[in-house]
Amino acid sequence: MDASGLALCRSLSLPVLILSFRTLDDIPANIRRIGEFLDRPDQGKAEARSFEQRLSALPRRAGRSVLYVLWWTPMRVAGRGSFIGQGLARLGLQTPVKGDGFPQLSLEEVLAIKPNVILYPDDAGPPPSGLLDRGLWTFMRVQGDLWNRPSVRFPQALEDVSHALEEK
Repeated sequence: MDASGLALCRSLSLPVLILSFRTLDDIPANIRRIGEFLDRPDQGKAEARSFEQRLSALPRRAGRSVLYVLWWTPMRVAGRGSFIGQGLARLGLQTPVKGDGFPQLSLEEVLAIKPNVILYPDDAGPPPSGLLDRGLWTFMRVQGDLWNRPSVRFPQALEDVSHALEEK
């Protein structure tokens, strides 16, 4: 919501809850905040606990370098400190891109990183031919609605990828 939308809500005496989802830990913390905001703190705490337990139970798949591409043009990827990068780290996977956001990379930078696996959301379209033609890595298409927005369903997204990697 931009400043004018926030000002309008305040002028109408509407309650507003502003959340930030940058890291994996922000997800359960914000679930608790939403529960409090809705006057359902026990439900928020229970949902947050469930989220944390599902993260703790994730199987580990160590030894692979995984790049998550949000979209291809321009190529935006998940950095190590983003909630996606931190989720992949919970699986024991390495995210080769430093930083906590979603930086833009060139094809040359991806080639230099040399990931084993490139994950991309189903709504991003197919990988560009410049990457496909190389035959250097495994591509895995994932559900964008589970990956691109931090939510209570993110542990399921991680578990699905872990199982898919086990089969490869």
